[in-house]
Amino acid sequence: MREFYFSYILEVIQIVILLAAAPVFIGWVRTLKCWFQGRTTAGIFQPYRDLIKLFNKDVVLAENASWIFRVTPYLVFGLTVLIGAIIPVLSVDLLYSPRRHGYRHCLWRDGVKQGDDYRVPC
Repeated sequence: MREFYFSYILEVIQIVILLAAAPVFIGWVRTLKCWFQGRTTAGIFQPYRDLIKLFNKDVVLAENASWIFRVTPYLVFGLTVLIGAIIPVLSVDLLYSPRRHGYRHCLWRDGVKQGDDYRVPC
């Protein structure tokens, strides 16, 4: 039970780090591109300022817009967070990892040629 709580806490920390650090990486890439092109930069933290400005704006939807236009931003955000939760950054034994659910990735086992890709139950 203790291991479950530790894994759960690691998963939450990984998601928080993902959400907090993603704009910094975007700003870093944009800063490097500006440096290589000899332009001035807006700074590494410009994506945070853009997000604050975006969240302060009002939602504008047409009256005849379907439910897809209302649901899609939440769906994209949720799937992005889920993908970030699946990819191991802090630990390989997280809640949503395939290894935790009985599978692991093997490249060489029981006389199978190297390079063959298959999954073996743990």
